[in-house]
Amino acid sequence: MASNLYIECRECSNCGHIGINDSHPTDAACGYSCGWSGPSPKEDTCPGCGSENTMCSACPKCSGHYRLLAERDIPTQPAAGEPVYQVRARDSHSAQWGDVHPDGYRIALNTPALEARILWTAPPAAAPVASGEPFAWIVESPKDCEPVTVRVTADWLKTVHRDLDACQKVIWLAGCGPRGYGFDPAYCEGAQARLKEIDEHIALAQAMTKEQQP
Repeated sequence: MASNLYIECRECSNCGHIGINDSHPTDAACGYSCGWSGPSPKEDTCPGCGSENTMCSACPKCSGHYRLLAERDIPTQPAAGEPVYQVRARDSHSAQWGDVHPDGYRIALNTPALEARILWTAPPAAAPVASGEPFAWIVESPKDCEPVTVRVTADWLKTVHRDLDACQKVIWLAGCGPRGYGFDPAYCEGAQARLKEIDEHIALAQAMTKEQQP
């Protein structure tokens, strides 16, 4: 039976540092507005303002108030073929990847100070593929982990291409075009680059299928 691992993500109210399970080992901070931080007192009473039941975690960099962003208990041994969601802080090259719940992964995607990735415990179970149906292998190769290969059908890629293309066109017309609301064109430029990559995967899948036909 898999055991659970507690993961928490915190942000410093003082210096802005964001980290995972890295609270200061010996310091604490007042959870109220007095701003006191220092060696953790024996009693849960703030040495600065005298408030009780207010001591909380301190930032590992400046000992400031380290507020909780997200927390979750996660299984340490996920079933084979299931995704493993991981995040780490961007501001340190030595930061370790930590497993998080999908909610924590989604939070990290919208937090500039965090990096997020998805790994697989084993190749995911492939959906039934009709004989001769084109498919593509998509390989993700982060610098610090083994390559991850996923098999998807060309039809699925075409669906993703269609939906992504429609979304980026709507964003351009509503926000980036001459009459738009001033959205950053990078939203569309990034999507257009991904569309080209999808086109290449589809073309490769179709070419491989033709070669295998008798």
